[in-house]
Amino acid sequence: MQLIPIESINELTFREIFNKSFDLSIDYSEITLDSLFDDAVVREIPIVKTVVAAVKIGIAYREKYFLKKLLVFLSEINKGDINTENIIAFREKMQRDKKYRDKVITMISVLLDKFVDDKKAKILGRLFKAYAEGTINWVKFIELSSCLDLVFVSDFIVLKYLYDRRDGDMIHIETFSDATIDSSSFESAVTRLNAIGAVLVEAMADVGDSIHLGRHTKITQLGIVFYELGFSKDISDLINFA
Repeated sequence: MQLIPIESINELTFREIFNKSFDLSIDYSEITLDSLFDDAVVREIPIVKTVVAAVKIGIAYREKYFLKKLLVFLSEINKGDINTENIIAFREKMQRDKKYRDKVITMISVLLDKFVDDKKAKILGRLFKAYAEGTINWVKFIELSSCLDLVFVSDFIVLKYLYDRRDGDMIHIETFSDATIDSSSFESAVTRLNAIGAVLVEAMADVGDSIHLGRHTKITQLGIVFYELGFSKDISDLINFA
């Protein structure tokens, strides 16, 4: 965003990270861009209030969408228990170390700005909370966030399908059939998930009642971690494309 200084955005964002006063009664993903500044409750959120005050001649759709994605992200990280020992220690580190704080929030802003679907902002929130809790380190957070950036939202259902079958045999791509996933969509999703290392693709023969020559796929350990941290809590709203 270029409406107000980036330092102001960073400071305002920091105040809302693991803030028990953040309003969770609003489903920010359901707010339309045209009505983003019309909701009286939303307008009172400090970061929104500052942007509204700074705008003199209107705000572009890109900036509106960035702000919406930021609100979705903040809503996700503020859910549940945010008073754990690790989260408190994380916030204290951000409080005393401005360089670290700016690095973290700038990375969040860069990632959010790239996402074309606010569903990814929700998943980013889950990954970030895992980092703050100490479940993963910064390098792994960046790795998983980069994976999130490179896949399509429509790939999530395929990731779930492969995760649910993680203990079974490899799945033959060319003969794949499932009532909930189109075969061509499955193949395209596997290609993208393979590119980020979330699934393995191997050329092999599947020997059973018949022999299937071709490519077979299975979720990798990276894919399992990606799914468990970003999706397993609640994926229903992430794979609903209606």
